[in-house]
Amino acid sequence: MTTPHPALEPRYFARMAAALGDKARVLEHVRPGHVIDAGAGGGELAGMLATLPGVDVTALDLAEESLARLREDGRFAVEQRELGDDREPLTARPASTIVFSAVLHEVYSYAAEPWAAHERALAQARATLAPGGVVIIRDGVMPERPGEPAELRGRDDTLVEQYLALSSFAETRLGRMRPGVWAGTRHAVSEALCTLTWGAASLPREALERFQLATLDGYADLLERAGLRVIHREATTQPGYREHLDAAGWSADEPDGAWFPPTTGLWVAVRDDADAGGGSA
Repeated sequence: MTTPHPALEPRYFARMAAALGDKARVLEHVRPGHVIDAGAGGGELAGMLATLPGVDVTALDLAEESLARLREDGRFAVEQRELGDDREPLTARPASTIVFSAVLHEVYSYAAEPWAAHERALAQARATLAPGGVVIIRDGVMPERPGEPAELRGRDDTLVEQYLALSSFAETRLGRMRPGVWAGTRHAVSEALCTLTWGAASLPREALERFQLATLDGYADLLERAGLRVIHREATTQPGYREHLDAAGWSADEPDGAWFPPTTGLWVAVRDDADAGGGSA
């Protein structure tokens, strides 16, 4: 059974807008032509894409709350489309670039068969790309050596307990060692940091999502298996993220000392086979 998406509220759209600076990293990889923002949310990134020369943008989303905002903008076309429900092209018109910004982890998190839905979303992208087109993914990145032990430290055990009560992912479980210290894997601690940073009010949505699906190289392997050749990959820590967590009293440790994980991965992959997309963008 698919987990229903929580209703999108103003806090969600404000959070997406606040991350716009980090999203700008995708722009240098966009190719001229028809550009798709898949899972466009409030439209901030789609609007930024629409300012690029030689580009026209289609914003895709499923949620009515997002579609209403997108249709008010006027700088791009808007279509309603579900990601990961089939393997058909996302739009009738082939694309030069498809951007998935912080959306494929949602496809995974709310699906009855998470990995199957994620694989279908990549197949949709591949089917939509024109020859030489690229898919750009900006999403959570699992830390290297994700299964090794680590500890989460903080001042609010109640918030951690609330997070664990809502989260259903076995890979991200934590165990309380003593007041203010929780033990788990590097992946589990990193995932908790990414979720707890939003605070208690956002837990009813954020705790339902697994943000980190693979390491930097692991996600590249997923793209390669989908028939997309990876031409760029990078992992970064979003500006201000560590400072915000430090101020809130959250930190991470390993047996050998203090440690802090990256937050976001960026992957660019091209479909360069002769049968791509079926036309020009």
